[in-house]
Amino acid sequence: MSDDELERGVGVGAWLATLLVEKDAHERTAVLSNGTRAMIEAALGAASLRVDELRSVDELRVYKPDPRVYGMLDELAPVAATLFVSSNGFDAEGAKRTGRQVCFIDRGGPQPGLGPDLQIRSLAELAVAWQSR
Repeated sequence: MSDDELERGVGVGAWLATLLVEKDAHERTAVLSNGTRAMIEAALGAASLRVDELRSVDELRVYKPDPRVYGMLDELAPVAATLFVSSNGFDAEGAKRTGRQVCFIDRGGPQPGLGPDLQIRSLAELAVAWQSR
């Protein structure tokens, strides 16, 4: 995946929290959003992005940063095996409060109240960090 393709994921919206890098067979990607499922599907389609799982707060009828929202990820992978990626400070902090590894994409907005495990400026940077692990 090229840097341009990775950066195109930015257009999906600030509410998109997902890992959008090349992955091996053991890794899965998910979107966990305050948006509706229809909004998520439309945004991913417009950006030509594919993920393994879509989860919406509509399932619980509560919004991030409520810990129950991040708990929906527990059905997909153990907390310790999850890298939560967001460019929203409140979202990165909410995920961190539930014990997840967090990558915060700093786009100049409000910072998370709890320090992330990784702070970057672009999805391209995330791809480099992920591939060098």
